Amino acid sequence: MAEQMRIHLWNNKLTSKMNVRYYHYLRRRYEKRDLFIKISLAILTSGAVASWGIWEIYQGIWKILSAGATIVAIINPFLNYSKLIGKVSDLHGKWVRIEAEYAKLWIAFEDNLIEGAQNKLNELLDEQSKVKEGESEIPYLPELIIKCQEEVMKSEGIKPK
Repeated sequence: MAEQMRIHLWNNKLTSKMNVRYYHYLRRRYEKRDLFIKISLAILTSGAVASWGIWEIYQGIWKILSAGATIVAIINPFLNYSKLIGKVSDLHGKWVRIEAEYAKLWIAFEDNLIEGAQNKLNELLDEQSKVKEGESEIPYLPELIIKCQEEVMKSEGIKPK
């Protein structure tokens, strides 16, 4: 029973570490995209306004910049990166807490301080299930999952198969 619990605890500890990395990278990805859109919109609108003085000479510049600014302004609300960043940040924070709890439980288990360990493991599994419910709105990126799994394996000294 103890060995089975140890394996279960180990696997969930690794899963939580992988999720911390995944949501960290995902948040950074969406923050960069959101910043790019905001900067693009600022440049395009500023450029369109700045070109008013020379639009008589170069009429195409004003039209291109205005069209670009309009397209970016229309697309931005549909992408809604700000909302996605908030959800991803929330999930990242929850996984950080779960990872810390698994790490403490692992240390206690390794030190044979296993009294109440099964109950704590069950609590963490319940919490993990609740967090996973919130993941349904977040894009699943298999290539990023694999990258995070490889990083966790490397950090734990596990050689990939």
